[in-house]
Amino acid sequence: LTDENKTLFKTYFKEQKPVILRQLDDVMKLPAFRKWTQEQLYNDYGNVSFSVYTRTKTTPHRSFKMTMGEYLDYMNNLNDDDDFPIWLVDTKIDEKAKPLYSEDTKKFEFYDYMLKQASNGQHGFNNYQFMVGPAKTGVSPHFHNSALNLLVHGEKLWFLFPPAASFFSTKHVHEWFREDLHILNENGIYPSMCRQQPGDLLWAPNLWGHGVIYTKNSIGIAYLYQG
Repeated sequence: LTDENKTLFKTYFKEQKPVILRQLDDVMKLPAFRKWTQEQLYNDYGNVSFSVYTRTKTTPHRSFKMTMGEYLDYMNNLNDDDDFPIWLVDTKIDEKAKPLYSEDTKKFEFYDYMLKQASNGQHGFNNYQFMVGPAKTGVSPHFHNSALNLLVHGEKLWFLFPPAASFFSTKHVHEWFREDLHILNENGIYPSMCRQQPGDLLWAPNLWGHGVIYTKNSIGIAYLYQG
């Protein structure tokens, strides 16, 4: 949906269908598009610690802390043959970096209001996920309550499954893509797919399964809703 027809979002919400809000004027004016360059993140939050995740083909997710400066240095010196890069995903950002979620995207206040109106107050903001990652990071299929996912820089490939076909995978998303997707296809299950571009706000409704592969170095944030 573009600015000309973004009011149709209410229809998608009521029908619980995923949709991309593409480079809407009010979204593109968010401070994040000015402030979330690698250089600015390095300057503003280089010494602030964030949660990062790593795994290999034979080991589960492991989380630990890195400063933003350490992580950006790591990401920019990553070898092309590393298929399991470290991914920065933080849901409890240090107070020193609070503007990332309190000011730079403003919690999508317009959409939060619209969701509450359309759901008689049953939907509302729950939590955020701030994410920075190189190509090849991502998450295997899973599902949860509804979410708005904003991409500020980069590109992501999405796989979306309706609630009746949602599931959790414990594999790395690349393993799942190479080994499991074709099995689902052989059984008549085909996910909807899209490439999220900078400025795209992707709406994933309640219980819609989704997996994501970063196809470029990316920076973004997701807001999760309850109800």
